[in-house]
Amino acid sequence: MTRARETLVSLEVTPYYHCISRCVRCAWLYGDDPYTGHSFEHRRQWMLDRLRTLLDIFAINVCNAIMSNHYQVVLHVDVDKAKGLTDQQIIEQWNRLYKGHMLADRYLTGEVVSMTERAVLSELIDEWRLRIYDISWFMLCMNEYIAQRANAEDLCKRRFWEGRLKSQAVLGWLRHRRVQISLRSKNVSKPMPIDRPRTRPNGARKNNPQSFIHSRARKV
Repeated sequence: MTRARETLVSLEVTPYYHCISRCVRCAWLYGDDPYTGHSFEHRRQWMLDRLRTLLDIFAINVCNAIMSNHYQVVLHVDVDKAKGLTDQQIIEQWNRLYKGHMLADRYLTGEVVSMTERAVLSELIDEWRLRIYDISWFMLCMNEYIAQRANAEDLCKRRFWEGRLKSQAVLGWLRHRRVQISLRSKNVSKPMPIDRPRTRPNGARKNNPQSFIHSRARKV
């Protein structure tokens, strides 16, 4: 039975999540289509460029693997970074993705706003701040952009991605490492480095996700 994403994501338990999005209608994301002979190697660069853009906007770190009909990402949600951004930084980051709000534009230009307008603007900023570290919004901004470019290239208006992405919490050092090894075996991405615990974990109960050192992944 399908469950709401908010019931599957708990940042108090772990900030790491393994997400997968798959193409539909036999669309290709990367590689050569043996049936038509067309090459889609350039779409891999689309993905990498978009990921770099989103990494500068969202408080999320990522390592990724891009395959012929799907891609996988391990996301690390950096809540502290999002909460440390100023109101002006939140507005500027969100304006890079979507059209801004009139009150936000006035705030950036230094115009005086009333107390009522300030209260409305504060609610908007709080909502945008939450979205800056939301994995659903991150994946939406990723998939929407790629789907639009791919459909324009394919002269098609149908759905490009499956209706719902798959996400799974990555719990414990050993499981986190297994996911990274799986992505590395595909030879398309460099995993996020982590700090191994000083003592070897003895079962999942002793794994400590907070012991990881988080840093942004560099794509190869």
